[in-house]
Amino acid sequence: MSTGASDAAFTTGSLIDRYRVEGLLGEGGMGAVYAVVDPSIGRRFALKVLRPSIAAEAGMVARLEREARATADLHHPAIVEILHLGRTEDGRPYVVMPLLEGKTLREELDVRKRLLPHEAWAILREVGDALAAAHEAGIVHRDLKPENIFLERSLERSPDPARGRGAARVRLLDFGIAKIDPALASDPASLVKLTQTGMPLGTPVYMAPEQWWCQPVDGRTDQYAFGAVLFELLTGRPPFTSRHFAELLQMHLHEPPPELSAAETGGEPAVAALVERLLAKKAEDRFADFEEVLAQGDEAFHLEVAPPPSSPEAPRATPPETTAFAATQLASSTGDPRAELAATVAVADGEARTSTTSPQRTRPRNEAVGGRGARWIFAAATALGLGGLVLLGYPGDAGRNVARWFEIGGAGMILFIPSLVAAMIAIASAARLRERRRGDGYGRCLAALLPAVAMGPATYMGWAIVRRTAESAPDLGQSFTIVSTGTYELNTARFVGFALTSIPLVAVAALAGVRTEGRPAPVTPLGKVLHRGLPLSLAVVTASFGAALAMLLAAPAAAPLFVVAAFVFGLDVVHPIRVDDRSRRDVLHRSLASVAALLAATGLGAARSEASDAWLWQAGTTRSERIEALLAADRENVWLAYCSLIVLSVYVAYAALRLAQQPEPRAPGRLPLAAWIGVALLPVLTAMDVVFHGQFFEVRRRAVEGLGESLATGMNLSPPPAPPSVTAQPVVAPAIQVTRDAVSLDGKAIARLSALSSTSVQQSVLHDLTNAAASTARSNDGARHVDLSLLVDRTVSWSNVALVLSLAREAGATEVQVLLTRGEAPVIPEGAPREAGLLLPTDFAALDAQLADEGFETEPTRSFEEAAEALAARAGGASGPVQLRAPKR
Repeated sequence: MSTGASDAAFTTGSLIDRYRVEGLLGEGGMGAVYAVVDPSIGRRFALKVLRPSIAAEAGMVARLEREARATADLHHPAIVEILHLGRTEDGRPYVVMPLLEGKTLREELDVRKRLLPHEAWAILREVGDALAAAHEAGIVHRDLKPENIFLERSLERSPDPARGRGAARVRLLDFGIAKIDPALASDPASLVKLTQTGMPLGTPVYMAPEQWWCQPVDGRTDQYAFGAVLFELLTGRPPFTSRHFAELLQMHLHEPPPELSAAETGGEPAVAALVERLLAKKAEDRFADFEEVLAQGDEAFHLEVAPPPSSPEAPRATPPETTAFAATQLASSTGDPRAELAATVAVADGEARTSTTSPQRTRPRNEAVGGRGARWIFAAATALGLGGLVLLGYPGDAGRNVARWFEIGGAGMILFIPSLVAAMIAIASAARLRERRRGDGYGRCLAALLPAVAMGPATYMGWAIVRRTAESAPDLGQSFTIVSTGTYELNTARFVGFALTSIPLVAVAALAGVRTEGRPAPVTPLGKVLHRGLPLSLAVVTASFGAALAMLLAAPAAAPLFVVAAFVFGLDVVHPIRVDDRSRRDVLHRSLASVAALLAATGLGAARSEASDAWLWQAGTTRSERIEALLAADRENVWLAYCSLIVLSVYVAYAALRLAQQPEPRAPGRLPLAAWIGVALLPVLTAMDVVFHGQFFEVRRRAVEGLGESLATGMNLSPPPAPPSVTAQPVVAPAIQVTRDAVSLDGKAIARLSALSSTSVQQSVLHDLTNAAASTARSNDGARHVDLSLLVDRTVSWSNVALVLSLAREAGATEVQVLLTRGEAPVIPEGAPREAGLLLPTDFAALDAQLADEGFETEPTRSFEEAAEALAARAGGASGPVQLRAPKR
């Protein structure tokens, strides 16, 4: 491919800004078009640049840049998007656009010479719709010709004769490049500059008389060129042709266009009348605007939908797929041409619309998104969400008692009632608004966040109170208990808040795209997969994996995430968004609501998991049950984190693919106020939750760290289980813990067990026990008191236990409680949470004993577990405390 010798700046391989030139695509009188590539993303584009002689005119450059910016805001499916506007090093302006694949209408005419009437109108109808949009924006094309009409897809014959030729996407080219403003032209002859090298008088063949006279132009000027192109498509020749400039000018200014034959018009006089009016010499004799042109054209070419197949006189015509883009059929077929035309350009919502009166212009209308279907979707999503929340329940004794949730959460929970009502009313009201308000989807998402906003006061104020109370607690054990109780109570607000946020967000996702009409667009093979197959697969896989996770791992915290994930994936199966000129916005709204719902479901699961963990410290469960639950909660949190990351990543990738398959919207892509509020609100809410949550759990972390030695002792301590006959509750007293490795006093190690036979070690232990007994003051409150509590690991030999008892009696202790584990003996595996080592009074049953010179004794080599069974048997037959032999040394 050559690069054009006349422009050294655009040789192959040269860089223009960030674009690398690949080669010349074409040249005209105004400039040239090059194929370029952006190396950073590997995508190819088309770059149009003015010739140096044209760029020297300051007025022309300013006009080009102004028109290029205006064109970039049109967002019409048939108008090529302006992606970038820049200047070369020598100051020439250029624009970058997508690189299209296909052929121009001129190339199609060169092969076929002429088109059938319904084929010609099917193409020009799309061009006229694009011109109407441009005229509404104040832009006049002024260079309409077959070279500037692009058929983006191949037009080769289909192997199936019944289907005719393949569909083409019509594109209108050269906005802002091939336009000349008479007021800015320094030379009247510049008005007829060639637009294609070597082809004399190319553009003037389609120029309106007012352009030849250098008079002001408007949208009716494009009507003249539109009529000239339509004439050429029907006849195979332009209305006026000549090799001589003066003769061509005389024809356009004074001669009427040639008459169209019946064969050229398909036997319709209205077609000839339409072309004649479009080619009127005076602009005021043409149509008022392209709205009227298209309406008259539809009538002239009989653009109407055939009656329903049930009618006996109705010719059967296959309606277009609901995802087709106003497909343009460019060949004759075995069916009725009128029915073919109707099926080609009619925009349908799963079924053809009928017209028994004068056909009107088929344009996308802003239909209401409310209606019975939308209300049913909204009501069903809300009801299922609330029912699922109650079914999931809150941990602990609250269970599925909703009133109990509000009672536990406190007065702040009352804020959820008005916030939920306000959210539902706002979303339900927005569901009935019209889609012409671009902020509807963002407004619904914002309204759905009201419960999350209400969650703040109910949670953060309570956290501050609990944190101050815990910090002022007399010991670390009480601080840990206060934080655990506060975690359980205050997480009801987070549990309910995240739930009442995810439910309306799911409803918002369901409402996205609920409308009755749109303009179908072409669906790529990937788009067809994304439309049904992939969401169905993802929904099935998500639901199956979530069910398997719940059954195998009992992970209720992940249940809301998988339910919401299966719903948002399945939503694109049950209620897919039709691919049309508004679908990009619908997909974006659904994606935003779905991602927010998945995040809220993750927060819901995390809040429930935290509450489950906190409930363990006040539930009165046995130690083995608590350790098992802690391990399960730890696994559940890990699974929740991984599943949330995977599900969110998959959905974001899926949503990005869906979004990339949608056509560019016609409306400008500016974000409404609701979107900006949401963009500002979400980070603020997230930051507040992270900061307050971090401050709150810093108190818990300090308490756990302060209890570190005590927790380490508990991790190595597993007293034998208590028989059913031992049911007494422990009383508060200094506790001696004898583990497999050490002897501890109230969780602090005072001697290694292996060194206990040493006299010096015994003296040290005796000193610590004496100080503990002396510091224990017995009050006269009538409560029962003991001198020491004894916790011994079941594997410790009785000889070591007997030595510790002797030291305790020598320190002055006479009344002791031997603590045995309620329930099964706990097993603490490696890698268990540190809290598993915490010992609670409710973990044990107490066996009362007295230390004396004579009493219970067993073989020194027996384990404490075996000795405890015999000791419990003796205690069961005694009328008072059992006597333990503990002679002083």
